Amino acid sequence: MLRNSLEIGSTGMPTMQLIFRIMRKSFIVALVTACVSISATHGAVVSIVGDEDALGTGVFPGGTLPVGPFDNRSSAELVALDGSQNTDLATSSSGVALDAEFIHTFVLIGFTEVGGAVLELGIGGLQSNDSDPNTSTVGEDALRIDGVLIPEAFVGIDQTPLGYGILTVHLPGFILPEFHDGQVRVSIDLNSNAGLSTSTRVEPVFYDFSRLTITEIPEPSTAWLIVAGGFLLLGRKLKHEAASAFRSFSRGSARYRHQLCPRRLPRCKLQTRITPLC
Repeated sequence: MLRNSLEIGSTGMPTMQLIFRIMRKSFIVALVTACVSISATHGAVVSIVGDEDALGTGVFPGGTLPVGPFDNRSSAELVALDGSQNTDLATSSSGVALDAEFIHTFVLIGFTEVGGAVLELGIGGLQSNDSDPNTSTVGEDALRIDGVLIPEAFVGIDQTPLGYGILTVHLPGFILPEFHDGQVRVSIDLNSNAGLSTSTRVEPVFYDFSRLTITEIPEPSTAWLIVAGGFLLLGRKLKHEAASAFRSFSRGSARYRHQLCPRRLPRCKLQTRITPLC
């Protein structure tokens, strides 16, 4: 009986210490995992002007658009002011001969930075050639974001006069600050030779849609605040679980001591030999 009472004290506390060591290791593993996860957290915001329907013709990318003129604009597009009023329209046999501007409005999540942006243009008949002999090294067609030229955005693009496709432009990092106010203007400049001189020709094209995909990443300070707040909550939960386990163990030990030393006995020497639990 004496040996049994000593075993309760000598083996019980190491068991509790083992539990706490396991919990501490779990806490560290969870902290490392959270830091890795928060650093990789990102989201995407998508803004589209116009509708992706190949100008209402049902032609797939890589296909051939019908000869104009035609007007497949919806009632909403007819009265729009964001640039979609120039989509799904051909005023001549090969599209519309005018520069287009698409106004994208979007909402960014708070405490985030713009990590990247991709522009997709549904367009037909675009041929990036230079008809101005004074600027032989500069393509005639230009892309601007909030008035800032995106260099060589259309270099090598040579659609057939009725060819339709979706052009993808990965916007450079220097233009990303323009996105912070939640609105950008995408300008397709076909007639002014990138603002350098007067073009010698007007190139008609077909406009279908403009789509921006904006990648957001948490600001570093915000990421660490999220980690710290999360682990404060996790720490409190672990503490509560540890306290519950300790109380359960204490109650079990007390019941065992009562069996060894009933209260009706005036004295019980075994009781004095039990290792204290706290």
